[in-house]
Amino acid sequence: SGDYFAVLDLVLAGLQRWVDDYSGPVSESEKQVKIDTDQAEKNIIENITALERQQKRAMDLLEKEVYSIEEYLERKADIASNIEAAKKELERIHDEKNKITPEQAIRSNLSQIRHVLEAWPHAVTSEQKNALLRSVLSKIEYKRTSVSFRNGSPTDHMEIILYPLLIH
Repeated sequence: SGDYFAVLDLVLAGLQRWVDDYSGPVSESEKQVKIDTDQAEKNIIENITALERQQKRAMDLLEKEVYSIEEYLERKADIASNIEAAKKELERIHDEKNKITPEQAIRSNLSQIRHVLEAWPHAVTSEQKNALLRSVLSKIEYKRTSVSFRNGSPTDHMEIILYPLLIH
């Protein structure tokens, strides 16, 4: 039972560390990643638009008999392949933009994490405490790094990993 309370102390300390570490402004590197993906998305959309115009021009050249049917089909396949590659890249960028990192999850959940820390002393039952923790954590892992001794603190010999709840 001593380990149980030691783990809870480490969990609460970890939540407080999140509040302390992520309460500040968003870092410049986090802002730059968003700007870079937004610019890449814009460039790909412009590229797709240009390729679609090329496809229409190829059809016009076929109708004006500048292209033979074989040349047109070859050109059309080339352009279609480029459009498909650009659309796949655009989808990859959308997936990247929509993927939430643990840091983003913590930042977006800061008010709930603060609520958990404020409500914790008032939670009486294990069910209430579990509900509080589940509102901000998806998983907690801990392991002993060595056997704790009678006179030492159990937390000196434990590692804990907190997994934030990822909310989209």
